[in-house]
Amino acid sequence: SPSATQPDASYTSWNQAAKAARAVVQPGDTLLDCAGHSVNIALLPQVTWTGPLANLWQDTVQDDVVALCEPYLLAPPAGDGARWAVVAARRPDSPDPKAQQNFTRLWSLVNQPTWEIVWRNDRAVLAKAR
Repeated sequence: SPSATQPDASYTSWNQAAKAARAVVQPGDTLLDCAGHSVNIALLPQVTWTGPLANLWQDTVQDDVVALCEPYLLAPPAGDGARWAVVAARRPDSPDPKAQQNFTRLWSLVNQPTWEIVWRNDRAVLAKAR
């Protein structure tokens, strides 16, 4: 369920990430939302990801998100369309050291030369694989 700071899918920061993605993601492109901002869902009926989704409505970067997103960020699947990712842009509010470590891991991957950050706000970045 949503936390006090994440009331619904129209939450401003998430809505901004979805709008940014909608402006650039084309049919046939792949996008994986590793920030849990419901971007894949917001882009429906355009299908941008056919696998499992990152845990929605969470304030921390859990191990399941890293397990899903790390392989994608290291080597986006081949295909005809562009490859996109949404990653959290700030450390989680949680004092949990594991959540902090997980955030750092995903953030470091999307900041490699293989990715180009094309949009950002205070909560997320939208990156395109090069």
